[in-house]
Amino acid sequence: KCWIFAEVAMEVLEYVMVEIYGIHEDKIVHVFSGNKGCHTWILEEKLFDLKDSARKTIIDNVMLKNTSKSVQDGIYNICKKHYDILKTKDYALRFCATFFHAGSLREDILHYFLPKFDEDVTKSSTHLTKIPFSMHPTTGKIATIIDKKTKKPMSFEESVQYLRNLSVKKL
Repeated sequence: KCWIFAEVAMEVLEYVMVEIYGIHEDKIVHVFSGNKGCHTWILEEKLFDLKDSARKTIIDNVMLKNTSKSVQDGIYNICKKHYDILKTKDYALRFCATFFHAGSLREDILHYFLPKFDEDVTKSSTHLTKIPFSMHPTTGKIATIIDKKTKKPMSFEESVQYLRNLSVKKL
């Protein structure tokens, strides 16, 4: 039931990386953690040596701090799209009726749908992130690549083929 929030996070992060940082979407890979969430790999060489402060700026942009109105609107539109999908489902109506009361519809949607990121993972270059084919310590599930079109975890075999294709492209 909460996977839709992981989908929002992937779309928002991808949007910010493309719109603000000019990263080509082929260089963005999402990895299912093996539990409830995902990790995103940005395979852009110019970002590999970012200082921790620059990494924190990326999170600030995603969290709508110091971003342009057009980027804020783009992020809101992603969140609103998923809100519209969710509100068509029965459990979502109960969710929306129970929690949505903080302010305007825009404020409520951003409050509940704006991704929550583990800042320590993102802002520190020394923090480990989930890599494909590692096992989640609690669930025992294998971390796999997330399909860009379906936003669902790929099978092990599909993940292997995806990574082979990436290596052929020589990102």
